[in-house]
Order: sequence, then structure tokens, then C-alpha cells
Amino acid sequence: MNLLLSAFCISLLSTVLFSANTTTTDYCVPLTHTNNEVKNICEKNNKPYLLIEYFSTNCRYCQRNVEPFKILEEGLREIASSRLVTSNSLQAVETFARANNIQTPIALDPNRITERAFNLRGYPTMFILDSNNQIIFTQVGALTTQKINEIYEFLKNR
Repeated sequence: MNLLLSAFCISLLSTVLFSANTTTTDYCVPLTHTNNEVKNICEKNNKPYLLIEYFSTNCRYCQRNVEPFKILEEGLREIASSRLVTSNSLQAVETFARANNIQTPIALDPNRITERAFNLRGYPTMFILDSNNQIIFTQVGALTTQKINEIYEFLKNR
């Protein structure tokens, strides 16, 4: 019993220490994408910004957010790369991507490593990273036309 309790305490302590010592770039890790490539999720393809959206295939708000996210991607394609991230299975993600005609790279995070590093609280959540991989914008919930326009103005004025 003492051994079990000790193991639990060590596990809990390491989790607390991990959480306390994470930096804003701990989310920049390599993940496997749906095309089987392993790429760092912060890769920007020589663009100054990165849009990262966390979603779940069974989230109805995420389903509604597909088209607004595509509009945002298109409007920022000259200055921003984009990536979707999910903890869902490859099969579920491929079905979701086909049904919604998603062309954006989708990174698979089955262990939710980056979700914890980003301190994710719900789906959909989008982050915009700058050239130093610092979070400069967070959007929790669905994108609206007004929010998309705010993002355009925000990035245009940086």
C-alpha cells in the first residue's frame, strides 16, 4: 500500500512540476499528420504567422466552424500557415476531413500533449502564433464574420 501511495505521489508531483515548468513554446512539438508526415506543429513555411485550431470530430461547434476557418485561412494565406490539431483517431479525422472538404494539414495528438501545453479548455479553440511562436491571439468557440474581420485588422496592424 505504501509503495502504491508513493508511486501515486511521485506521479502527481511530476505532473505538477511539468505543468509549472512548461514554457510557451512547449507546444511546438513534432506530431504525426494525417498524411503520415511527422512535422512540428509550429512549422510556418516561411510565413510570419500560424493559425492552429484544435477541434474534435464529434463537436457540433467544430463542424460549424469549418467554413469560417477556411475563410480566415484564405484571407491570411499570404502571411499565415494553418494547421488543425485533434486527439481523435485517424479514421475519425479522415472521415471528418472528407465530409467537410478540409485541405488543411491535420496533426494527430492522441496523448493530448499539445492540448495540455496550450492549456486547452474546449473545442474549437484557435491560436495565432507569431514568428517567435508566441501566442498573440486566442479564439475560443466558433468564428463569426465579425471575429474574422477583427483578426484581419489585428494582424494587418502588427
